[in-house]
Amino acid sequence: MRVLILFVLSFGFAQAERTRSDWIAEKFIDGQPYSTLTLTLVESDNSRLTGNYCFITKFGKRIDCDPDESINHIKGVKTKKHAKIEFYSSFAMAYGKARLTFNKDTALWETTEVPKGERFYGPYKAILKKQDVEVSWENEE
Repeated sequence: MRVLILFVLSFGFAQAERTRSDWIAEKFIDGQPYSTLTLTLVESDNSRLTGNYCFITKFGKRIDCDPDESINHIKGVKTKKHAKIEFYSSFAMAYGKARLTFNKDTALWETTEVPKGERFYGPYKAILKKQDVEVSWENEE
């Protein structure tokens, strides 16, 4: 009887696999970095996305990043090649929406709804490159 109870309890906890990927897009003017968009995306096995968004532009004069990386500023759902996400702009202090289109090691970012807030400096469109770091882990949920 005890063996059966332990067996049932061990299957009561689902193992959720998560995959992290880092993405970057950079724009240079006269050899100097003018704009940089970085995304950290964590995809769970049920196609949910969470992560962080950071956009720096105007040679570092406009910074749209939250220093607290423990807070998820990206929430969304991913299909095979696309993702619809909400992202938090700390500069606008509001959420916006974007669409990501994935193609191997690149992704196209398209802002579909500008955050309604103070100011939004973009990006409206960007081509991101996947960084080498990719981490997977299992977590009890």
